[in-house]
Amino acid sequence: MIKRTYKLSEISTDGVRIPILKLLEEKEVKVKGIKVEEQASHMTLEKLTNALLKDVIDKEKEGYYVEYVLLDEEKGIEVRAGWGSGAKGELAKWPTRLLRFAVLKENPKGQLELDKLKWYEAGDDVYLFEGKPQGNFSAILFMTEDGAYLHLSEEALERDITEIEEEEEGSEEEEEEQGIEE
Repeated sequence: MIKRTYKLSEISTDGVRIPILKLLEEKEVKVKGIKVEEQASHMTLEKLTNALLKDVIDKEKEGYYVEYVLLDEEKGIEVRAGWGSGAKGELAKWPTRLLRFAVLKENPKGQLELDKLKWYEAGDDVYLFEGKPQGNFSAILFMTEDGAYLHLSEEALERDITEIEEEEEGSEEEEEEQGIEE
């Protein structure tokens, strides 16, 4: 089993602050009574979570995140449990290495031309997980070791919702008008 310890930090660039995790330590550990079974079970996750919470209680510090990863590549099983204090709001489903990112000042419409975006390299041992980006942006495209994540600002989400509602209202009015003419 792998234990990773991260420190909460942030990247600031182009008028945007992005919460990140900086990997401090990654080591192989043994936790009594936990092994990879044929299937990742609720019991395995519960044991892993209990071991994790004991460790976190022993070393409770603000601004850190601790994660245990139980992995058996042959069986295709991966169980993760983590806990920390600090940033809230999900950017990725679990800590994932951030490779690069692009800040978009306008709402993305249609297909993004990736080669035309201004990319920022994240650097070594930088992980994306929780938090809420702050600053002047409409969207941020994160490229991670687990794939791409598109994060829209709250303002961009509100604009999209308003546009959808207006389109729906417009189509309802058209349907009503067509119904009257028939």
